[in-house]
Amino acid sequence: MMNDKFLFVDFCPDIANQIAKEIRRMIVVNKRYREKGMNIGTMASELEITPTLLSAVVKSKFKSSFSSFINKLRVDEAKEMLLSGKFAGMNVEDIGYMLGFSTRSTFYNAFAKFAGTTPNVYRKKNVNE
Repeated sequence: MMNDKFLFVDFCPDIANQIAKEIRRMIVVNKRYREKGMNIGTMASELEITPTLLSAVVKSKFKSSFSSFINKLRVDEAKEMLLSGKFAGMNVEDIGYMLGFSTRSTFYNAFAKFAGTTPNVYRKKNVNE
């Protein structure tokens, strides 16, 4: 069964590319990654495809799991916000919540995974340079 989803992506590249284009529009362009309830089931339902197919397309086209894809986008935006004067007075955890992380630990773990440090250290190190 697991191989079937990857075969579909490989043998139906036009459909897989169209799904990837729609994922990019919904998640990246419309910044839906900021939504707390964003998960593979919700997105698959909105795209009217199965979570299995969505997972296969994300893995094939974005070289990531769905959750890592979402969290990387969140962390990338958090890094920008942490260095922006506009958000200088904002608590680090509040930035994480604004970007869709549901807990402090989830935010910190994702941030460490993609940025290699904690949000606080990242802010202090880069604001002072």
